[in-house]
Amino acid sequence: MNAICMTAYNRPEYLRQTLAALKACPELPQFEVFVSVDPSDKSYLIYKELCHPDHVHTNTTRRGSSDNVRWVIEWAWCRGADFMLYLDDDCVVSPDALRLALWFKDKAQDFACLELFSRNREPAGPDAIEQHPTFNALGWACSVKDYDGLLHRAWHDKEQPLYDLAMHKVMTDAGALALRPRLSRSKHIGRLNGTNNTPEYFDQHWTGYNFSEQPYDGPYKICYPNHEQ
Repeated sequence: MNAICMTAYNRPEYLRQTLAALKACPELPQFEVFVSVDPSDKSYLIYKELCHPDHVHTNTTRRGSSDNVRWVIEWAWCRGADFMLYLDDDCVVSPDALRLALWFKDKAQDFACLELFSRNREPAGPDAIEQHPTFNALGWACSVKDYDGLLHRAWHDKEQPLYDLAMHKVMTDAGALALRPRLSRSKHIGRLNGTNNTPEYFDQHWTGYNFSEQPYDGPYKICYPNHEQ
């Protein structure tokens, strides 16, 4: 089973856009959607948006952004998923993002994960997929084998409060590589209320990047990065 794993907290306006982008992906029926909701004063608005996902769980107390990610991914594994794409509720994907994820599923034995986001500001075709030793959490996919064998260790690093920083260290220590499209298949929309974000940080770090607006059917080519990202 292919899974899309998501967490949601107190941002129904962003969640609405995230779900709308997923619904624009023709491959969505090939995935089951798992959402873990941390309780907040906007929970009732979150539930109004979550009328279509296959599986919704509400935590009795707030797990926090990092632990809730771990929980929803492992919930999907327990329900029989062998491949998953994780998205925050302030992440919008391109119309061909799920197609790229399914293409990566056949490559997962050679790479630790697929990352949808690219900081490339230069013109790029939709076919170029780069190998990277770094990790970016704005939409990423992996197999249950790679999660159990390596990536789960990120949540055992007590020195790093944010799982994405710990994930980068886990991959670096293991010499593991990720794949990342040169033309980004995700973008951050949480300028005013994003995870670990301020408007000033958002404007500096999350704007000006190329984003794939049109679906691409393939083929893809794996290459080395042409610059540091």
